[in-house]
Amino acid sequence: MVESKDIIAIVKILRRTTALVKWFPFIYTAIFIITMCAYYWISEDVANTLDTILYTSPMFMLFTLILSRILKLCKWHRLQCCLPLYPIILVGIDNYLIHINRVTTGFLIASVIALCVITLINAYFVFRKPKTHNTTKL
Repeated sequence: MVESKDIIAIVKILRRTTALVKWFPFIYTAIFIITMCAYYWISEDVANTLDTILYTSPMFMLFTLILSRILKLCKWHRLQCCLPLYPIILVGIDNYLIHINRVTTGFLIASVIALCVITLINAYFVFRKPKTHNTTKL
């Protein structure tokens, strides 16, 4: 028979896991935005190191999307999980189609601003907007 202390322990684990999955895309995006802004002032070696540290695999994005769905988080959270795909697309364009140079820095600045705005909108819907549907709170 399952004891109440076991159920409480399981609920605590689920709450911590849900909080981590919920916050991670926002924390990652904030770090990524700060790093993108810093690229204009840091050396090439530091920039390459940061790229290596902050690179997010599309497989990892898929994993966060699956976790978001399993934990029944909203569509805004799933959108936030997909935001790291945006810079990967930009790097692909830069490497394989059109080289983005210093002349097009306005485009990159607009990209950073767009990431900030989308993240703020997503944060509002994930963390601040009152729930409009019934959910069972653990």
